[in-house]
This record gives sequence, structure tokens and C-alpha cells, in this order.
Amino acid sequence: MSSTAPAALSEGGPTVELVNFLAASSLSDIPEPVVERSNHLVLDGIACALVGAHLPWSESAVRSVAELEG
Repeated sequence: MSSTAPAALSEGGPTVELVNFLAASSLSDIPEPVVERSNHLVLDGIACALVGAHLPWSESAVRSVAELEG
């Protein structure tokens, strides 16, 4: 961790531990199967969003919100 980091980041909590772990890690530290799987999950999420955006109930929900928000 950088010496200029706020004191709050240096103490307590699982979120701080995770952030510190991630800040000290690089892509080369992550096993290749994990990187490949995470890439597939991101692509799957994007595909689901694209397909789901054009389902009848999704389009109806968008129209309803657009009417409320103008």
C-alpha cells in the first residue's frame, strides 16, 4: 500500500482486506483458468443483458419508466 493512502484504508474490515489484496495483486498473479472463467462470465453477462433488453416484459418496463421520467 502506498505511504500516501488514508489511514482509514490501513485498518479493519473485510472490504479493506480485499482492497489491499487486490491493490497488491497483478493479473499475472491470477491462475489462467480463473482468468479464462471470469472472461466467460463477463461475456455471458453482457449477452444476457442484450437478450434480456429485448424481451417483451423488459421493453414494457422501459416504456413505463420512460413515461414516468419523461
